[in-house]
Amino acid sequence: MNWLNGDPCLNHWYGIMCDINLHIIGLHFFENNMIGVLHTDSFKELKWLKFLNIFNDGRYYENQDVYHRNTLHVFDPKLISQFTELEEINLSHLGMWGYINADFVKNL
Repeated sequence: MNWLNGDPCLNHWYGIMCDINLHIIGLHFFENNMIGVLHTDSFKELKWLKFLNIFNDGRYYENQDVYHRNTLHVFDPKLISQFTELEEINLSHLGMWGYINADFVKNL
């Protein structure tokens, strides 16, 4: 896991993808028991981000929720607008609410 120990690229933090210049270009968190809100301020230094994947696969076992599923509640539309390099986004099955602003959609 190595989370919060040293550099996320050099110490190979779980779910973090970096380029050869040690810029974080990807976040991949599939059912990592993340709970809370995605805040724009938390991502402001990730200007090279290309891949944002925080998701669950939506399955249920015998009508019971998966214990390690991500639960992120609020989507801030300013979050996506700050990523000019973004190529891929997957925020599926998180139980989020919010909207994607028109400026982002126009740039697709």
